Amino acid sequence: SLLNEVGDSMAAVKLYKHAVSLDPFNVPVFLNMGNAYFCCGQYDYAERCYQTSIESKSEYSSMALNNLGLLHLSRGQVEKAASLCIELESNGKQVFSAPAIANAYACQWANRKKCFEH
Repeated sequence: SLLNEVGDSMAAVKLYKHAVSLDPFNVPVFLNMGNAYFCCGQYDYAERCYQTSIESKSEYSSMALNNLGLLHLSRGQVEKAASLCIELESNGKQVFSAPAIANAYACQWANRKKCFEH
């Protein structure tokens, strides 16, 4: 979301929560809310959002698996990330890359300050 991109991830989370209250089956909202939580370093919440997206078995499941892999890398859980990488590759999906990992870390640190201001 635009709020997430400009560094106000917690404001984005609030909007996503409202969107979920209106449509609890909107998978892209869960995926994006997970991304916003990830950027704030709130990994447990991000993981729940990604799991909801994965369980939907929708077109967004692969993206959620990818982001969950990045989350595991951020936590230092390399084996879990590698397992997801293998799962994505076995399904013929693109896996997270070095630029994606770098972007995840940049997002996390750029937004950390704003997350704690709310």
